[in-house]
Amino acid sequence: MPGALDIDLSEKLDEMVIEIFQTMIPLPLEKKGGKNGVHPAEGTEMLAILGFTGTATGSISVSTTRECAKKITAALLMMDPDEEIPEEDVADALGELSNMVGGNLKNAVVEGGIKMNLAAPAIVDGQQIHTSPGSKIIRGFTRDFQVEGKPLSVSFSVEGHRG
Repeated sequence: MPGALDIDLSEKLDEMVIEIFQTMIPLPLEKKGGKNGVHPAEGTEMLAILGFTGTATGSISVSTTRECAKKITAALLMMDPDEEIPEEDVADALGELSNMVGGNLKNAVVEGGIKMNLAAPAIVDGQQIHTSPGSKIIRGFTRDFQVEGKPLSVSFSVEGHRG
């Protein structure tokens, strides 16, 4: 559908991430701006990708360092940050953060008549992860944050359909 998701979502995404941290993840969050295109956080070691279909097809991704992901996990699970956190809990928490962002984004766009079906998040865990946007991406942006001085990025992309 031409014009699908043409509304400015970058500021809405900032607001959503800030609200999620204020209500669910009691850690200091600092906005660091944004950029066009899909770019993982500096030093990314963990990435949660949440695909969507409907009026448009694309993805929402959350990327960060393992240390930041562990801080988010501890805060989300109300654990002491110095406690040993199982790796599967860290992956689950990052996936849950992407679900919260995706759910809030879906609520915002559905109000405008846009259909959005969310998939389950996929988690990538590795060293210095680099991503390359697919050739079908027609629109994408990234919002950057810092959580206790550690980088966190949230990216949004929409794919064009080949006809």
